[in-house]
Amino acid sequence: TNSKAAAISAFQETSSGVYVATFTSGTTPGSVTVQPLIDGSTKLATAKIILEATEILPTLTQIDVSASSVQADGITPIALTAHVVDQFGKPIQDAAIQWSADNAKALLSSDSTTTDAQGLTKIDVTSREVISTIVTAQLEQGNSVSTAALNFTADIASAQVVAIESEKQQVVANNIDTDTVTAQVKDQNNHPLAGITVNWMVKKRDGTPVSSKTSVSDNDGIATLELKSPKTGTVTVLAAVNRDAVQETDPIVFVADTSTQKVTTLTLSKTQALANGTDSITYEAQVTDAQGNAINAARVAWSADNPDATLSASNTTSGADGKSTITVTSLKAGKVVVTAKTSEATPLQAEPATFIADSATATIKTLKSDRTSALANGSDAISLTATVEDANGNVLNNAEVNWTVDPATGTLSASSSKTDASGVARVTLSSRDVAQYSVTASTGSSSETLAGLNFIVDSGTAHL
Repeated sequence: TNSKAAAISAFQETSSGVYVATFTSGTTPGSVTVQPLIDGSTKLATAKIILEATEILPTLTQIDVSASSVQADGITPIALTAHVVDQFGKPIQDAAIQWSADNAKALLSSDSTTTDAQGLTKIDVTSREVISTIVTAQLEQGNSVSTAALNFTADIASAQVVAIESEKQQVVANNIDTDTVTAQVKDQNNHPLAGITVNWMVKKRDGTPVSSKTSVSDNDGIATLELKSPKTGTVTVLAAVNRDAVQETDPIVFVADTSTQKVTTLTLSKTQALANGTDSITYEAQVTDAQGNAINAARVAWSADNPDATLSASNTTSGADGKSTITVTSLKAGKVVVTAKTSEATPLQAEPATFIADSATATIKTLKSDRTSALANGSDAISLTATVEDANGNVLNNAEVNWTVDPATGTLSASSSKTDASGVARVTLSSRDVAQYSVTASTGSSSETLAGLNFIVDSGTAHL
C-alpha cells in the first residue's frame, strides 16, 4: 500500500551543546517515543509524540476500460473499473460512484456503485444500437472522470440482404423509363450496414440470367440498382451479400411503348385472288413500338383504294404478338391497295393485289355479228364476236371459245379463238354456197347460237 512511516532526521549541533533533529509524521495515526542517545550509548530523556488522524480526502483517479469497441449486440460488454484513493494514495472503501452516459442508447449495468476494499468499483456497458458514447463516473461529493469514446459497432461479418423492393412493377421498354430496386443490408442484430457490396442478378422468368452487377450500401444500409431495357419481357431481380440469404423481387414487367406504336410491316397471303366473293387475301399488320417491341391491344384501322373490295373489318386489335389480320374479297375484278394504320402513326400500304375473273364460271354473255348477210363468193365474210364473262359479270381474258357452223358448208376462220382483255373472242364466217347459217360459240358448259346469217348470190359474177 501507499502508507508512510514516521521518520526523524539526524541530529545537528546548532550551537554549543545544542542539537536539533527534525521529526516527520507518517500517515498512520498512533504515538512515537523518541530516545536520543549520546555516542550511541548514553541515553537522554525520552519524548513521546502523539500522531493524530487527519481528514481523509477521497479522489476518483481513473477509469479502466476493457475495450474501446465491441459489437452492438446488447450482450457483449465494455467493462469499466473506477479507482478511488485518499490523499495519501490509500484505497477508499465504500466510496459512492454515480455513473452516466452521454448517449441514452448506451445500457449501464448500474448507475450507482460503491468501491470495494481495494477502492475499486465496476459496471458493464452494452448497446443494441450502433453508437458512440462517453461514460462519466462521479464521486459523491468529489470529482468526476470520463472515458474516451466507447464504440458499439455493427457485425459486418454477419451482413446480409434482409429485404428487397422494386419501385415499379411495370416499366416502359423504351430504354429511358427506369425502375429503381433497393436492397436493405443489415447485420444479425438488425443494424443497417454501410459500405457493404451487394451482388445483383437479373434473370428472366425461366431463370435465364440477363445481367449481373454490384453496388455498395449507403449509411442507411441501402444499396440500389437501376433497371431499364429496350426490349419487353418479365424479369426478377435477386440481391445477396456473399451469396447468402438471397432476396428476390416480385416479377417486373417491361412493356412496349404504346406512345410510339406504328404498323411496321403489312404483308398479304397472295397477290392474286378470284373475284368471286369467297376467294380471299389475308392481310397481316405487325404493330411495334420505336424499339421494335410487339404491341398488344393496338387498334388498327384498315382501308382499301378500291370501293369494290370488301374488307372483313375496318378496325381490328392486335394480339400479344402485335399482329392483326383481315381478309379482303371482291366480286369485281381489278387491282386493290390495302392500307393499315394506328392512331399514332402514318399509314402503311401493302403491295398491290389483283382480283381476277373466275374462269370456272365462264359463260358466253353475248354473241353478235357485224351483219346478217354476205355474198356467197368465198371471200365476203360476216364477223362474229363472243363476249365471255364470269358469274359476277367480270370479263374473262384469254378464255378459249370454240366455234361451230351449221350447215357445214359455211367456212369459219377458226374453230377456236381466245378472248382479249375485253373478254371478246372473234371469228369470221364465209361461204361459196347460197345458204342460211347459224354459228354457235361455246366455252366450258356455256354456249350461245346466232342464227339467220345469209349468204346470197354475187351478181357481179353471174354468167350463163
